[in-house]
Amino acid sequence: MFTNEIQILPMGRVTYHQGSFTVTPETVEHCIRQFKSKGNDLVIDYEHQTQAGVEAPAAGWIKKLHNRGEKGLWATVEWTARATKYLKNGEYRYLSPVVLVSKA
Repeated sequence: MFTNEIQILPMGRVTYHQGSFTVTPETVEHCIRQFKSKGNDLVIDYEHQTQAGVEAPAAGWIKKLHNRGEKGLWATVEWTARATKYLKNGEYRYLSPVVLVSKA
């Protein structure tokens, strides 16, 4: 396993298949506070399997969230041995975070 830092959300406007939302400094700080309040690592799974209600082995664990200012929200990740192999072989390349968006 190795630890790596990855971007979770960029600062500014984010467009996705259901619309768009804006990531602000307040958004980033809110995400960090929510993560810390849970007191647990956050799973990174394969192909959104945890949402499908099927067996969902972890690819890695988010250990910490970071506010990188203009670069947005980043995470320190501890990858599993299997995911490390996939990443090194280029079999997986992108992260697709699940984000709950609320309309203010």
